[in-house]
Formats: sequence, structure tokens, C-alpha cells
Amino acid sequence: MSTSDKILTAQAATNQIDHLLVSPLNQLLRSLAPGNGAGVFADPRGVRHAMRAAEVALRKAQEVYESTAWPTFEDYDAS
Repeated sequence: MSTSDKILTAQAATNQIDHLLVSPLNQLLRSLAPGNGAGVFADPRGVRHAMRAAEVALRKAQEVYESTAWPTFEDYDAS
């Protein structure tokens, strides 16, 4: 694979990973904020759902990450 192809592939993988993770992780972070005066999760079921969605997204993102031939420092120097 040429250096430019490797960089283009890595850019596509980066975009795909961002797309997979941003929404589920933001949803998880929002669900973790205590929404009541007791300092506990206001919606434990929502937290569980958000954790599962984030877990699935992380697995998919990990698959994309592991299957990508990431450029090395030498590749960037060559381009």
C-alpha cells in the first residue's frame, strides 16, 4: 500500500471511529450525571442502556482500529 493510500485509509478509519463513538459516549456521559438531590443516578436503566450502547460502539471502533494499517512517522515524513 502506498503512503498516500495508507494515510487516506487511516483518515477514513479515524472518521469512522469518531462516528461510531461520539454519540454513544456523549449519551453515556450525560446519563452518568446525578439528576436528583440524593447524588445517585436519576435513571439507572438509562445508565445501563447507555453503558451497553457504549460497549457495543467501543467494540466496533476497536475492530476498525485493529483492521487499519496506521501510518508510521516515516510515512508522514515521506508524504
